[in-house]
Formats: sequence, C-alpha cells, structure tokens
Amino acid sequence: MPVRRLLLSSHVASRMLVALPLVIVVLASFGAPAQAQAQAQAQERPHKFATLSLWDPVSTNSDREASTNLRIALIQSYVHSVRGLDITGVASQLGGDIKGVQLTGIYSHIEGGGRGAVLSGFASNMGGEFTGLNASLVMSLNRARFSGLQISGLANFTTGGFSGFQWAGTLNMNDGTGKGWQVSSLGNVSNGKFVGLQTSMFFNFANVGMSGIQAAGLNWTRHIRGSQIGLLNIAGSVDGIQLGILNFSEQHNGVPVGLVNVASNGTKNWVSWASSYLGVQTGVRTTVNNWYSILSVGGVYMGETDLDVLAFAWNYGYRLGFTERLSLSVDAGFVHIIPDSNPDLNDRLRPAVQGRAALEFALGSSVSLMLGAGGNQEWSEYASGATTDFDPLVFGGISLFGEAVR
Repeated sequence: MPVRRLLLSSHVASRMLVALPLVIVVLASFGAPAQAQAQAQAQERPHKFATLSLWDPVSTNSDREASTNLRIALIQSYVHSVRGLDITGVASQLGGDIKGVQLTGIYSHIEGGGRGAVLSGFASNMGGEFTGLNASLVMSLNRARFSGLQISGLANFTTGGFSGFQWAGTLNMNDGTGKGWQVSSLGNVSNGKFVGLQTSMFFNFANVGMSGIQAAGLNWTRHIRGSQIGLLNIAGSVDGIQLGILNFSEQHNGVPVGLVNVASNGTKNWVSWASSYLGVQTGVRTTVNNWYSILSVGGVYMGETDLDVLAFAWNYGYRLGFTERLSLSVDAGFVHIIPDSNPDLNDRLRPAVQGRAALEFALGSSVSLMLGAGGNQEWSEYASGATTDFDPLVFGGISLFGEAVR
C-alpha cells in the first residue's frame, strides 16, 4: 500500500539521520586515556582545591586523574572531574564528571556525566547522564541520557533519551526514548518512543511511536496517541486527530480533518452533483470513521446566467448510516468562485459558505444517489464590508466507484 511504502521509506530516512551524531564524536580530539575510568575505580582519586593552566601540561596540576573544585585555563586543560566552577578559554576536557558550572570558549568534552550547567561557545560533547542546563552556540552531543534544558544554535544530538526541554536552531535528534518538548526551525527526530511535543517548521519524525502532539509541515510516526497538525500527516495508526491538508494512515481510530483523508480502514469514491448555486460539481470524497471530506471543482453559475465561472470547493461533514442502504450526511462547505474576465460583469473573486444535509440511498455496492438541501451565503468579493446574498440551496447527485454506505 502507498501509506506502508511511505512508512518504510521514512523509517530508513530516520535511521540515516539518527546515525549522523556519530560523526560529531570526532570533535573529541583530545583523546582521554582509555584506562582512566578503570584506574579511578581501582584507587582513591587525588584531589586539588584549585587548578590553574595555560594549556595542558603547563598547569599547576600535572595529574590528569585528579579532581578539583576550581579550574581556570587560558587555552586548554585536562583533569578528571570538577566539583565546582570550571572556566576554560578555548577547550576543556574532563575524564569524569562536572558537578557545578562549566564555561568554555569553544569546545567542551565531558567523558562522564554532570549535575550542573555546561555552556560552550561552539560545541559540547558529553558521554554520560547529565542533569541541568547545557547550552552551546552551535551543537551539543550527549551519548547517554539528558535531563533538563538543552539549547543549541544549530543542533542537539542525544543517543540515550532526554527529559525536559530541547531547543535547536536547526535540528534535534534523539536516538532513544524521550519525553519533553523538541522545538527547532528545521526538524525533530526521535528514534524511540516519544512522549510530549514536537514542533518545527518543516518535519517531525517519531520512529517507534508518539504520545502527544506533532506540529510541522510534515509529521510522520508509526503510532500516535494525540494529534498531528501540519500540511502532510502520515501515521501507521492514529488514536486522536489528524489536522492538515493531506492525512494518511494505516489504521485511523480518531478524527481526520483535511482536504483529503486516506486510511486503510476508510473509503474513497467519486461524487458528482448539481445544485441551485452551481449547475455542476464533481470531486473525490474520502471517508474515515464516518467523517468525510469532499474536494470538488464546478461551474455553471446559477446566480447570473450570463456569467461564466470556475469554482473550487471543500466540504467536511459526518455520515450517519440508518440502514445498510440509507444514510444521512451533514456537512459545511467553502466555495471559491473565479468569474470570467468581463469588465461589464461582476468578475471579482468571491467566496461562499454552505451548510447542507442530504439523504443518500445505495443502489448497489458502489453506486448511490443523494438528494439534499441547505443554505448558501455568498459575498460579492473578498473584501471587508462586501455585500452578501443568502439563498436556499437544493442539490442532487450520484456517488460512484466506492463503498456506498458505511
């Protein structure tokens, strides 16, 4: 099925995107000794109250396994852990944890975890859990679990999940389960189950599933319990609302609101009708859980017989089945009228809104007849204070090539 192919292709794309953070690891170019963590567990670590450095090893502390309360380095420095304040002009590296505040001019590498705030001018790379504030001008990489507030001008990458607030100027990527709020200008990617809110201008991906809200131009997830709001919404299964221009799903158990709504458990058919407002209209009706959307085109303007028009319309409503053959449809619609360019006639673009109700009787499995009535309110032009005209509406038509009554 087309929706299944979209799901599979988006899954491959999301896996490729999630692999990108591994490239960022090359930023850790200072090369902490591989034995540092094992040695720390084998013996008591030496502690220095304060460490002053020009660059490593020009420092008051030459022991890379030592911890310190205060570290101030002009260019670059390496110690195992800092329990208080850490200020480095260019680049700092810790083989263990930071329990306090770290301020780095360009690049920060923390092999362990932390509890406080890490502020880096360019990028930060953390290898373990971190709780607090992590802010980088360009990007942040956390290879375990992050909890708190993470802000980067370009991108954030977490490979173990996060809780709290995650903001990036361009992209947020999470390779595990997570909860909180991902917000960026370009997109958000979560490779595990995500609980919370994803908002961006272009795309949101939640590979395993989503509980909450996705809001972007394109929203994609395998399963969602909540809402998708965007131009194009794609989901494997939906328990909630899809609101967009195009909505696609494998199994929809909620309410789709869009110009076109397509689900494997829905129906599609072709409808054509004539009315007292437009002599002919024809289009596609998509129905999911008895909620339907009709996108149509029409002409033959009945209000002024000497005016040629082209009309585009969208109707949204609900169908209630009385029997296997008889149903009642109630909808609201918007009509955009494009008159011909004749200066002697009223040839301005004009809108109309409609309220309709119709009985539909199935003649067979794929053919049904409809007859209905309602009201039509037309404005003479798209302008404030334009004159309006209300008329009763009667119409009748036929439905083809789909399930007649759900």
